[in-house]
Formats: sequence, C-alpha cells, structure tokens
Amino acid sequence: MSRITTGRAIEGSTTNLLARVRKGDGTLVVQADVTSIAYEVYDVTDKTTATSSGSVVVATGIFDTLQTSADWKIDDTGYNFRHALPGSDIPDGDVTYRIQHTLTMSAGGTIELEPFVVYAADIWGS
Repeated sequence: MSRITTGRAIEGSTTNLLARVRKGDGTLVVQADVTSIAYEVYDVTDKTTATSSGSVVVATGIFDTLQTSADWKIDDTGYNFRHALPGSDIPDGDVTYRIQHTLTMSAGGTIELEPFVVYAADIWGS
C-alpha cells in the first residue's frame, strides 16, 4: 500500500523531506546501494509539467543507519532518507506541491519513493 506523506512549509523556505526506504527484499537502503537520486516538483493543479527538478547528493540524502530528529514524527525507529528541498523549488505561497523521488540502484533498477505533498503557506506582504 502506498502512503503519501503530507506537510506544510513556508513559501520559499527549505523543507526537510524524510522517509524510511527499503529495498524489495525488505532491507534498508544504504549509500552503497544508490548511485543517484533525482526528484521532480509539481504544482498539484498540473500533473503533467514539473515546476522544477534536480538531484540529491547520495552522501547527504541516504544514511547507512536510521536517524532520529525533531523533524521525524512518525515513530521512534527513524529515517534513512533526507532531502533538504530548496525553497526555490516551492517559491509560491498558497500552493500545494507534490515531490517525487527516483533512486537509481547500483545493482540496477530504480526505486520510486512514495510522494511527498507539501502545502506552501503564504508569507503576507511578499
């Protein structure tokens, strides 16, 4: 079953996107498993055209051990994926964005992460 992670951010502000990522065999993904991470950002009112795209550095996006921080509120187990989404990727307020990530695996193939949906709140006067 897929689960969409939702959150709120301030328009133009960096937002941490966190997940626990497993391979098909159920083991946790580690840095050596991943050769690249690409992402695309969509305004949810347009499902066909990405408003921005980029990549996440594997060394800073994948952890070999589970991490916990104040940002992780799902459970006490932790996450092994973090993307500090730049504020330039969610520039407009009162807009809901969908962020999709693709991990290219060193053994071949890809893993599509469950999407993140982020509502960017307006900064009044901007």
